[in-house]
Amino acid sequence: MLWRKALIYKESIIVALIILYASLIRTPHIRLPQVAFIDKWSHMLAYAVLGAVLAWNLIKDKRKCLWVWILGLALPIVYGGLIEILQGAFFAPRTADWWDWLADIIGTVIGTGLVAGIWQARS
Repeated sequence: MLWRKALIYKESIIVALIILYASLIRTPHIRLPQVAFIDKWSHMLAYAVLGAVLAWNLIKDKRKCLWVWILGLALPIVYGGLIEILQGAFFAPRTADWWDWLADIIGTVIGTGLVAGIWQARS
């Protein structure tokens, strides 16, 4: 039973693990493009993907629309908050940043909203 669920949610699990890895590794010394708030944009993009993939997996798991919204929003938002706490507590020189978490929340709402909205419109 658990393996079946893991197979249904495999894309969500993979995206969540990639985000976890990217969030907890030491920041490599690479030059990022000179885009204002590039860090916040990357948070929003990562969590938009996570929210969208999770919403799609919930739909594939035949969840009702309300559950797609509740779980599709709540799980990534809590996940992003926990990662920020872990960064601040255990992964120096990483730091916890409320603005990063806000970007995570905005991305989650966008990704989940797009998939759930399209699904609802098609139903």
